[in-house]
Formats: sequence, C-alpha cells, structure tokens
Amino acid sequence: MDSDLFIKLFIKYDFYYDEGYQEVLDLIIKQTSNWYNLDLGTELLEVTTFDSKCVYCFYGKSVTGYKWTYINRFDKGINSRIVHSSNIAFIFEYDNDNLIEFGVCNSFID
Repeated sequence: MDSDLFIKLFIKYDFYYDEGYQEVLDLIIKQTSNWYNLDLGTELLEVTTFDSKCVYCFYGKSVTGYKWTYINRFDKGINSRIVHSSNIAFIFEYDNDNLIEFGVCNSFID
C-alpha cells in the first residue's frame, strides 16, 4: 500500500489539483500509511481485494475493497505474533470507459 502510487493516480486523472479531491487523497494516504512502523519491524503479509455489497451511498458506482494483513516483528512479547489487518474501499465511476469519479467508501475506514 504505497501512498506515492495514489498521488500518481490522482495526478494522472487530474484529481490532484481539485480541492474536493485533496481531502480524499489525504484520507487515502493516512489510511494506507498509518499501519507501517519501521521501529516495530512491520511486515506486510498479504493484500486481498473484496467486492462491496453495499449500494446505499453510491448506487450505480463500482466499489472495490482492499484488506491487508501485517505483523510487527519487533514488538514486545506476545504482540510480536499478533497479525493485524486494515482495509479500505474505493468508489469508481466511469463514463464511456473514462474514470470520472474516485473516492473512499467510509464504511471501510478503520
């Protein structure tokens, strides 16, 4: 979950300079980077995707979720063996195969 890739995506689709999308980008960067701790030896174990079944907020838009699991190898005692997870879901809207809207589904924010 590399924040730089999201920044490049926002620049590519001209979302980066839109004030309305800056809050979305900030949320994505926070969510995709707050789990990693160099001092604790955080190790990414797996990233999986899931389809959201919700249609209430974003009817007619695609929602894809991502879940990642990780472990903090240098944490103290039993905590070094606990597997943690985080997730995030993204909303996509296309028009004639062009991405016209991109956002974060609040239902999947930790």
